[in-house]
Amino acid sequence: MSINIHTTLEVVAARRHQFMVLMKRIQAIQTEAGWKLVGSFQQRTGKFHTFLHIWELEDFNHHQTGLDYCF
Repeated sequence: MSINIHTTLEVVAARRHQFMVLMKRIQAIQTEAGWKLVGSFQQRTGKFHTFLHIWELEDFNHHQTGLDYCF
């Protein structure tokens, strides 16, 4: 049974482009670990520096596996 993880990140507005570049690298690492990025959203009104990501994981134990790939 798969589960979904929802993350909300607030990035310093001046560093938004750097975050986007970093996110591409993180997505590649997490995909290698078996995570699937279901959705990635950026607000178009209000806080432009807020990002939402929805990841699909195999189960709760898969969360730690994905984090271990990053470190």
